[in-house]
Amino acid sequence: QEHSFVNLRMSTSKVLVGGDVQGQFSKVFERVRVANTKGPFHMLLCVGKFFGPDDASSTPPSALVPYIDKHAEVPLPTYFIAEDDDDIAILDALGVKNGGEIAPNLHYLGPGGVKTISSLKIAWVSGKLNDPKFAAHEIANSAIQELLSSSTRDVDILITNQWPAGVLTHVRTSVPPPSDFSPALHTLAQAAHALRPRYHFTAGKGEFYSRPPYLNGNMIAGTRLVTRFFSLAPAFNLGKQRDLYAMGMMPTASLKNPEVEPADATPSPYDRSAPSSSSSSSKAHGRFDMTPHPDNRTRDRHGEDDPRKRRRGVPIDPRDCWFCLSGSTTEKHLVVSIGDETYLALAKGSLVEGNALIIPIAHTGSFISASEAARAELLRYKTALNKCFNDQQMQTVYFERHVTRGAGPQSVHANVQVVPIKSTVTCKEVLTEFRNAADARHFAFEEVDPANWASSIPEGHNYFYVETSDGKGLVFHSHQAQAMPDIRPSFGREILASLMKMPHRADWNNCLTDTRTETADTRRFAEKFQAYDFN
Repeated sequence: QEHSFVNLRMSTSKVLVGGDVQGQFSKVFERVRVANTKGPFHMLLCVGKFFGPDDASSTPPSALVPYIDKHAEVPLPTYFIAEDDDDIAILDALGVKNGGEIAPNLHYLGPGGVKTISSLKIAWVSGKLNDPKFAAHEIANSAIQELLSSSTRDVDILITNQWPAGVLTHVRTSVPPPSDFSPALHTLAQAAHALRPRYHFTAGKGEFYSRPPYLNGNMIAGTRLVTRFFSLAPAFNLGKQRDLYAMGMMPTASLKNPEVEPADATPSPYDRSAPSSSSSSSKAHGRFDMTPHPDNRTRDRHGEDDPRKRRRGVPIDPRDCWFCLSGSTTEKHLVVSIGDETYLALAKGSLVEGNALIIPIAHTGSFISASEAARAELLRYKTALNKCFNDQQMQTVYFERHVTRGAGPQSVHANVQVVPIKSTVTCKEVLTEFRNAADARHFAFEEVDPANWASSIPEGHNYFYVETSDGKGLVFHSHQAQAMPDIRPSFGREILASLMKMPHRADWNNCLTDTRTETADTRRFAEKFQAYDFN
């Protein structure tokens, strides 16, 4: 039976998913509270072992008493599953063995089932399939059989404690399968195949793993849905592997134009009729998913390629991407605002105060290849920033550089630079300076309307686009097969640094500060922008 919680009527739901909490309630909830200030998020889902080794010694567990007594707060609605017999015994003692609220905002989902939470259809399986003599095995087995006998399909998120049998099919990998693969886990694979989740989160290996996305059987507008499988590491693990995953997603039921199939997508691992794919998978080990990203380059946090790191043919791990919010290297203290499709962050090594980046949340190579919703939200951010800086008697310059090299059609992760300039420099002077720089490099910009600039760039073209807050835009583009003019990563920054008579700041490395200063700068800018933020 499917139950329904309150629908927040949001086009996109923002979700945090965490690995084994293991009784570290105060530490986990504090981390979630901080993350939520950058969201906000609609919910936290927890997979793996929720309770710690000492929690069974008292009822209720002493670490939960402050939350039960309302002396402490769970920062956002949190839903978890049980893993083993100890978890089940604690939940039985709390009177919620079949699911229920333990404290405000803290819910045990129950043995298994499907619920709609914040517009998303969530499916789950508590327990572990290991030995029939354990209660956890019977709970998991019964939950799976109930899901298989239901007509539920196309769930948004599936959470389990174990990997389904065969999940690594079609994946070239050095990751050994979990040691607890048993014949019973084939039934979990059947459930994952039947439910066709967009995301499947699990735990149980003690480290982070991301499988290449796979295609499942449902068709929307002629395109199969994509499933992404993640196994999260335990909270606060010593190896500092990924234990918290942040994402925004639209409900499957609301999708009209599904995402483009990822280049590294494989057939479904559970569809035995699918051909084996040797070229659409990746090599992974632990936290390192060695999926070759098309551009095969690293990128610095300022949004410019670092030539010191550029090595063709070296695979780039999207989880190590500077700009993916769920990435292990993302410097989240620079994040100012998070929308449904994009987010705003200060640039590392800022050219001037307020130098920021508008970045798509999805791992997208350019804004012309991003979704229409992402481009629409990019425009909303530009409008808000224009008002914010105009009220400070400043103009705003935006530019995006998209230049591919090597095998792929897209850069590592798209970003639009935002640079406020004092009103002593006019927008006309800015565009004139860009034209002059183009002349010196033997190419010419075309004038474009910022309202539909993306449509002026043909598919498969590299480009540099610049726009000013007075509604004027320039673009240069050329086919990827053609030689690109000298538009190096620092091209836009060098022009603005010269125009503002600060050439010493053309190199972002000369402008780096420590994390404490960056955090203070981000907080100061967020306070100024708050009145204009549409999120």
